[in-house]
Amino acid sequence: MKPVQSITVALAFSMLGCLQAVNAHITIRIFASDAVAQPLRQIGYMFEEAHPNVKLDYEFAASGVFMQAIEQGVPPDIFISSSHREMNKLISLSFINFPQTIAYDYFAAASPCSNPVGNSRRPHITSRNLLQELRSSGISVNLASPTLSPAGRDIQDILKKMGHAGGEGFVPAVLSHTSESVGPNFTMQQIVAGRTDVGIVYASQVIGAKRSGICVNMIPLRSGYNKKVRLTVAVLRASQLHFVGPVRKRLDADYAHTLTSAKAQHIFQEWGLVPAHHNGTIFSKIF
Repeated sequence: MKPVQSITVALAFSMLGCLQAVNAHITIRIFASDAVAQPLRQIGYMFEEAHPNVKLDYEFAASGVFMQAIEQGVPPDIFISSSHREMNKLISLSFINFPQTIAYDYFAAASPCSNPVGNSRRPHITSRNLLQELRSSGISVNLASPTLSPAGRDIQDILKKMGHAGGEGFVPAVLSHTSESVGPNFTMQQIVAGRTDVGIVYASQVIGAKRSGICVNMIPLRSGYNKKVRLTVAVLRASQLHFVGPVRKRLDADYAHTLTSAKAQHIFQEWGLVPAHHNGTIFSKIF
């Protein structure tokens, strides 16, 4: 083969390789709070439709679990958290870039449709008698673990606020007949399955369950007890185990930007979350 032909063929194969690299599927790995599983899947379909060569790979769990995984060298491309504590720690360790707010959430108590479970003698649990019923040893309570889940820490704060109205010894009385779960998503599973009488979870989880046709009772918490949760998204900054090239960096940034778009914010609102631009100020409208 002549030298010129050899160079031409080599260039052709080189260009083909570049085209194949551009057209190859890229998987974006996302660690996300289980509080936003349903809306993220819906937004994900929208993103994949706009980026045919991209596949989103979600893993949902408590933010605290993911923080430990990231610290131990299991990096995602995107981290979506319901806890500023976990985000701030990962920023300080230079694992992630500065986060963006994508939505807000609050908490609500929830109970199965057979409320309370299998005990017709007890009254129906409502906002009016919630403190009294939480304190009663006659019902079962399930809450997220404060050591494993940021939601668990927030719920402990909520119980302390309730204690001012619930009387002396309120918190120990509630915890004496409380079982723990890894996170609020598992608490919801216990409620829906009828394995516990009442739990405190993210309000959006109850709204999302009802939207999906699952029979569950929402018991709103008074604003004086409740707590606002800021959901944020951050892009992986660096990792020894995960190469982040220019194409991936751009796609990661595009995905994070998509979460703040008008369409995505509407989807978040449909699933019971407060859009980011409201700054969590329309709490009363989610119930």
